[in-house]
Amino acid sequence: MFDTPLVLALRAGDAELIRFFKAWTDAERVIAIGTATALEVLAQSTDDDDRNRRFRFLENSAVLPLNADVGKRAEQFALHLPVPTRLTADDLLVAATALLRKLPVYSLDPGRYAAVPGLTALSAH
Repeated sequence: MFDTPLVLALRAGDAELIRFFKAWTDAERVIAIGTATALEVLAQSTDDDDRNRRFRFLENSAVLPLNADVGKRAEQFALHLPVPTRLTADDLLVAATALLRKLPVYSLDPGRYAAVPGLTALSAH
């Protein structure tokens, strides 16, 4: 699963990430992202054409749904992780989704997720 900052950097044209994602998809792996990430991608649209390009990108991704279990797990993280935390609300949802689906999280800053018990966070670089 890919976290939001990683996907946004890819959408911004980061050459290293484009190579990473090309290798990922060439190996016939699925690009899995959370609903909050998909919404952030769409929310950053600058016009209708840009929104359509972003939607096509999302059509080629597996957008993992938010549900009550994800929300409860994210809330537990928010209540029990040491404070202050480097994790945003979106990061908590990504971590919860990944753990419930037994997926690692790929991130530009995997150390940000170090306090989340049981979560494997990997660098995309």
